Amino acid sequence: MKSIRIMRMKKLKKFLLKKFQEAVKDKERKGGNMNKKIIFKLLIGAAAAFSFFILLGINNHLNVVQYQIQDERIKGNMKIAFISDYHSEDYGEKQEKLLKALEEEHPDAVFLGGDIFDDKKPYENVLELLEGLEGNYETYFITGNHEFRLENTDEIKEVVKSYGIHVLAGETVPLIRENLGVDISGIDDEDAGYEGFYQQFEKAEETRREEADSILLSHRPEYFDYYAGKGYNLVLSGHTHGGIWRIPKISNGFLSSERKYMGGKYQIENSNLIVGRGLAKWTGVLFRLYNPPELVVVLLGGKD
Repeated sequence: MKSIRIMRMKKLKKFLLKKFQEAVKDKERKGGNMNKKIIFKLLIGAAAAFSFFILLGINNHLNVVQYQIQDERIKGNMKIAFISDYHSEDYGEKQEKLLKALEEEHPDAVFLGGDIFDDKKPYENVLELLEGLEGNYETYFITGNHEFRLENTDEIKEVVKSYGIHVLAGETVPLIRENLGVDISGIDDEDAGYEGFYQQFEKAEETRREEADSILLSHRPEYFDYYAGKGYNLVLSGHTHGGIWRIPKISNGFLSSERKYMGGKYQIENSNLIVGRGLAKWTGVLFRLYNPPELVVVLLGGKD
């Protein structure tokens, strides 16, 4: 009897041990599934939050940004509109959205800062824009790198001139009229060739008036350190498209070859640089992120 009892106890012990081990495994299995479910939900939540962040940042509504520049040599006040990196973009029938934004600002002059044409898009949108500017604004034009990619840059300049627009390529002229005390200089993009680029810059410098405030139109902002040393009060550039993708309060743009001057206003001593973020809604296959198309407006005035 005693041996039978011992055998039964051993069997019961094995049975209970087996059930305990099964329970532990079951708990581990359920816990693992639970962890997987939690991780999966977190991943879904993160993907949804990231998608919302991206969708929130895609905004092609035209943004108007104002800056103010003062210099004691400027006689009176004037308003300048600066358009860069338009890339033959579509702003509605006959470019009415862009032209309406210009009309609402009532600028005294319009500056076209390069890459107005595009080497992969037809000219129709550009011609509509030029037609809308013709006779309504004193307009000044310089080339960007895309005008040179077209390989008929001289013909493009003649087309622009036919709309009554000043084409600047190594020239300095009084802005609107001499008694306003402002000179505007303009040079071709460096894709014209480095030698020609610097020759144009030197030529433009030769005809600057010492008694006048000086503005330079140059498509690329990376030469600002050099321009500042030549005493330009204001340099207007584009080219960067504002870095294409931005993260508010963290990055001013990070998808451009130019890292120092992405977009906005910069200053070296008494020289100011304003980099427009451009009006093209796409850069190749890249959409804009927290970086809407931009029409720059500069208020020029004398110091009180």
